[in-house]
Amino acid sequence: MSSEKIFDIKVSGEAVKLSRRYGILPYMAERYLMIFGREEAELFMESVSKGIPRSIRCNTLAIKDCRELEKRLEERGLVLRPSKIVPYGYYVEHSPVQLGATIEHLLGYYFIQGVGSMASVIALSPKPGERVADLAAAPGGKTTHIAQLMENSGTVLSVEIDARRLAKLVSNIERMHVRNAVILMGDILKAKIPEGAFDRIMLDAPCTGEGLIVYKRERMVTRTEEDLRKMSNYQQRLVERSFRFLKPGGIMAYVTCSIAPEENEYVLSSVLERTEDMEVLETRLQGSSNTPGLEEFNGVQFGKEMRKCLRLYPHRDGTEGFFICLMRRKN
Repeated sequence: MSSEKIFDIKVSGEAVKLSRRYGILPYMAERYLMIFGREEAELFMESVSKGIPRSIRCNTLAIKDCRELEKRLEERGLVLRPSKIVPYGYYVEHSPVQLGATIEHLLGYYFIQGVGSMASVIALSPKPGERVADLAAAPGGKTTHIAQLMENSGTVLSVEIDARRLAKLVSNIERMHVRNAVILMGDILKAKIPEGAFDRIMLDAPCTGEGLIVYKRERMVTRTEEDLRKMSNYQQRLVERSFRFLKPGGIMAYVTCSIAPEENEYVLSSVLERTEDMEVLETRLQGSSNTPGLEEFNGVQFGKEMRKCLRLYPHRDGTEGFFICLMRRKN
């Protein structure tokens, strides 16, 4: 597989026109044309321009009945819309107060989190009593969600490399009533974690965050082709290292808040070529459009296995852009 060809984007006149219309970089517009085709690329960019509502996850470790949370927030004037993908997730259509400034937030009744991010934990499906690792954990949305599904039993190893983000992780774990998490500050490429130690692993890999342009418009003009190249190389190293921490039969979720094939299918297909005991699993979620991963991009073939992965888009799913793929370590 050519590591250079995938990053060699030739910008067309059509992409230049779209970039001016929607205020994005020309190379990004060209890539959206390649992923979607002209008509759907415009639908995607229009949905990005409109944005999507913020969303929250009801935390059943702190409040057992999410209907009680609904009632409390609606009495405060919030307008909620349930997610079709996450049964305890809600879009906040209107709020007269900041979502982080309510007593319910302080009490840990909810976490402010994108539905795509919630969906990745639903896909991993951690079980009570298991050993689970969240390997890029801050600010703690996925760690606290994992603990919620595990009903505070078993163990969650929550790893974060950035000391500045660690305090937020610790604060959220405490606020969300999590009692089964162990926190490790360190680099997973160097951490002395035993091979085969975990039943499940969440690798929410550092990425360009291209899927978050529905929230963070500045990323439409600040993310470069060189950023994609650097992140892709780093992500491959993270996947190979993290996968060794799985026990045979264990499952790892590779997820990014990016729709870039360079950070998703290309990363996994490259690692698959070098990893004999890695098996890609079908990743599908009720309530989503269940858009499969890409088999090809910019003339680079990823293989049919990548169709088992899942892509979430704002114009199809009403979520931030997200990529989710499950892999099993063969026995």
